[in-house]
Amino acid sequence: MKLDLINLALAKMNQDPVYSIDETDTTPSRGRKILAIYDAVYRRILLSSRAEVLKRRVLLDADTQTADIPGDGVYPYVFRLPEGALGFVGLPDGRACEIGIIKIANVDVEVIRATGNGQMLCSIYFRVAEAALPPDLFDAVAWALAAEVWVGLTGDYAGARMARKEVDRALLGVRIRPAQSSELAPERGDATGGIRRSCI
Repeated sequence: MKLDLINLALAKMNQDPVYSIDETDTTPSRGRKILAIYDAVYRRILLSSRAEVLKRRVLLDADTQTADIPGDGVYPYVFRLPEGALGFVGLPDGRACEIGIIKIANVDVEVIRATGNGQMLCSIYFRVAEAALPPDLFDAVAWALAAEVWVGLTGDYAGARMARKEVDRALLGVRIRPAQSSELAPERGDATGGIRRSCI
């Protein structure tokens, strides 16, 4: 399916398809240019889509606090994203918390620091295979890939701008026609009057 998305991106630029992609080959080619940005673009579009098909409810256990995983006096529990996760949907309901990035073993890790107890039920966006994407989201990824390489492959700045508009249009379609209904509770104010998304 990765090759299908790459070829759809090329088709959007009126470019001929590629028939295979060797991920270990470093020879410059149209397919390699798209492959070089593929994972970053795929992740960015999935996360910005807020598509229901990416969302799962997960019970997280707090990490044992060590020098590498610091808590603090205000937020003693640290919850990190599970493997394959793209990001938290929102802040957990009913407890004080903050979402941020900390370094664990020299790697940036997205975490929630929270009060309460050592477990948290929340909704998380997960990466899914290309074959599981709804059509609008598949199209949004293809347009985004095209937008990133359009000028380099064709020299056409107007085409790149048009592709970015098509990304927005496809993402709007994802948000209007969700694959399933949301399990999120409605937004509500916290004690300081700010708005936080509920995770439970």
